[in-house]
Amino acid sequence: RMSGRSLLLGLICLILLAASGDCAAPKKRTNKKAQSVKSQGLDKELTRKRSMCGADAGVLQTCLDQDIDVDNCIMSCVSQKCYRQSFSEPLEPGEVAFERTNKWKRCAKEEIRTARLERSNTL
Repeated sequence: RMSGRSLLLGLICLILLAASGDCAAPKKRTNKKAQSVKSQGLDKELTRKRSMCGADAGVLQTCLDQDIDVDNCIMSCVSQKCYRQSFSEPLEPGEVAFERTNKWKRCAKEEIRTARLERSNTL
């Protein structure tokens, strides 16, 4: 059994907790697993497109004929618009430009996402 003093202290603690906001409703969690699955789907689609461009003998021959680095050529094949936006000047052979490559990836994934939405809206 609680004494009057313990009961009073317990009530004060409850009031202080409520006033501090710690008793507020929990924040809504984002479903990170679902987001991750969606992102993986975009990654897989992007990888598939890169593989298709890399396996296309005509694309690769064009790159060789124009003396264009294969990585640059494949990124341009996957998305010319994103390539132009991200690489106003092409990478030098062997150059690694993480920021520009990541910008290209985000743009290409957004193109894939948009194309999926357009397809689902026409069904």
